[in-house]
Amino acid sequence: MQDFSAVLCVGHDIDLLNVRSAVLRTRFLTVSSGVPADVQRLLPERAFALMVLCHTLSQVQCKEAVKQFHGANPDGAVLAVCTLHTTFSLEEADVSVAALAGPQCMFDAVEGLQHRGMARFGRVLPT
Repeated sequence: MQDFSAVLCVGHDIDLLNVRSAVLRTRFLTVSSGVPADVQRLLPERAFALMVLCHTLSQVQCKEAVKQFHGANPDGAVLAVCTLHTTFSLEEADVSVAALAGPQCMFDAVEGLQHRGMARFGRVLPT
């Protein structure tokens, strides 16, 4: 059985990745994170329902990460964490949230994806 409660976070700032991963672990069973070079290594580990793109990625890195992600997880959804200067990642994402909006905004966006049927989280932890 596939575990559709897995989330992959991608970005350059290790501290941001660690904080974001810790927050996501409060709701999801499996959270993996890494820099763009890690994506190819992390994708075969499990089926991911969601990829979170950090605002620290370039447009080229966002496009490449999404291409790799959807190649391995065709039904997976993409959430972009954006600032005013990273609007390009909106093109690649199914949904976006502001970097300073806080964790609840991210959870609300994921819930919206679930309601739209774009992400299948089979075992989301209760709130």
